[in-house]
Amino acid sequence: MKTMSLIILSLIISSTYGQDNKYEADADYNVRIGKYEEAIELYDKVLMQNDTCSYNYFLRGYCYYKTNKQSKAVADFTKAINSYKSDIKEEGWFVGSRTIRIGEDKYKTYDKYISLEYDFINSYFYRGLSKFALKDFRGALNDFSFVTKIDNSDANAYMNVGLCLIELNRHEEAILPLSTSIEIDNKSAYSYYLRGISFAMTGKKERGCSDLSKSGELGYEEAYNAINHFCVE
Repeated sequence: MKTMSLIILSLIISSTYGQDNKYEADADYNVRIGKYEEAIELYDKVLMQNDTCSYNYFLRGYCYYKTNKQSKAVADFTKAINSYKSDIKEEGWFVGSRTIRIGEDKYKTYDKYISLEYDFINSYFYRGLSKFALKDFRGALNDFSFVTKIDNSDANAYMNVGLCLIELNRHEEAILPLSTSIEIDNKSAYSYYLRGISFAMTGKKERGCSDLSKSGELGYEEAYNAINHFCVE
């Protein structure tokens, strides 16, 4: 999973809609500088003019996610997903253009061929995060699992699958996706921590303590509390 700043930049320079829309360009700019409430107000205006743009639903959903309006985020990510499905079915790919704000009263329009697949996946990933925040662990599990089926190189998606399974008290099942996450990214302290918890909770104390120790070495301080709980007699 790319960093969110790269995701937003990719989205901003590759949408097919609103190339002359100042509200849209200003909304995108506010996302990039972290002014999410201001961006939401602008996307509201944009979507009143054109309510079919999957990118704008995704970006407004992301703003809702960042401002802890998770139910609204889920709704927007779902609208984005449904729109992407329609676009992918009809086109598979398309030429996109979008105007972005590059400074005070300065705007530039970009044109680019794009693939919808990556942005489609991100809508599922961030909807999963919002569902998790709402404690809809089964719903989040479904979204993260979908991401792993489309992109089997996403360590964060596998880690979140494992985390959801732990929240559902399915520790034995959590071990496999967490192991996959570690295979992809062996520096993920949190994946080692979660797998260590699952090993410990399923009676595999030695393996659990080894993972917790590794997590601590990699910088996850909470691992030492788990070591005291599971490993120190």
